[in-house]
Amino acid sequence: MIRTNQENFTGEASQGGRMENLKTQMIVTIILFASSTLQGQESAINRNQSSGDDAQTYYSQAQELESLSRYEDAEKLMLESLRVRPDWAEAYSALAHIYVQAGKCGEAVQALKRALEINPGSWVAQLNLAKLQSRLGNRLEAQQNFLRAIKLNPANSEAHYELAGCYSEEGKYDLAVEELRQAIELKPDYFAAYNDLGVAYYRQQKFAAALEPLSKAVSIRPDSAIAYGNLGMTHLKLDETPAALKAFNRSLELGAADEPLLLYYKAYAYAKSGDVRAAIACLEQALERDPQFTQARFNLGMLYHRSHQKNRSWQTFLQLKKQDPALAQKLNALINRDRVLVANQP
Repeated sequence: MIRTNQENFTGEASQGGRMENLKTQMIVTIILFASSTLQGQESAINRNQSSGDDAQTYYSQAQELESLSRYEDAEKLMLESLRVRPDWAEAYSALAHIYVQAGKCGEAVQALKRALEINPGSWVAQLNLAKLQSRLGNRLEAQQNFLRAIKLNPANSEAHYELAGCYSEEGKYDLAVEELRQAIELKPDYFAAYNDLGVAYYRQQKFAAALEPLSKAVSIRPDSAIAYGNLGMTHLKLDETPAALKAFNRSLELGAADEPLLLYYKAYAYAKSGDVRAAIACLEQALERDPQFTQARFNLGMLYHRSHQKNRSWQTFLQLKKQDPALAQKLNALINRDRVLVANQP
């Protein structure tokens, strides 16, 4: 299953290997602060007008250079702005944005902490700090700062959503579900929250419960390959093969990021329904796109054996032996015992 990771700053993986979850590729963008959101939210107090004008000039020039990807020059000008006006929280937040763009995440954290020292009531800076800490793997600090951001602005749906992501990564799905429900209550058309709520239920093996939010997700974003893929996997768990195949086909039509894996799941659905020929075709397509997909090759060998294609089954075994000797040995043992099996269920 794929969470809809949103790592772009404010202003909107797998666990256990490839066969358990789709690859996380969806809405993951470079971390950004929404400068339009940050500008004007934190004003300096009792500043000298002339020096304030100078600071604003440096600030504006820095943002212009940043838009041109001239991050080193932008950093220098933003620091000059802070030299003139050292208590300007907004400039520290903007400096953090430049640092993130330049890949200096540690410096960005420090700049945001300084912004919060000056203006502890900024929920925007608090949320951005939490997001950055989450990206850096500092989950405990991220969770604490998400909670602070929520306390400062309880109506912010994104903070609830991001906190749910932290809980999900730790396997705390009950807490994740609670936060996602709050996010949806605050933002009824929150596509990512609906998708991730379905994923949380799926990982709790509450497959029937997962259907409703995933169906809502595809109604909000009918162009989402990932939401359709997640919906198909849920239907598959509920033995709703026709619905699963329909969702998988739609995901593939929309350009799913991991096409071989969806083809594998389609093959599994066809095999469950007894359509071995269609299952073989899907696995062959999956291996055309990813020749290193050993689980697909294993199952293809078994299906060749099941359909009495002995030569193809043997050739598949030889290819698998080069890639994964242990899995090839398992395939050989099953063939020799004449067992009909499709392993590695999704």
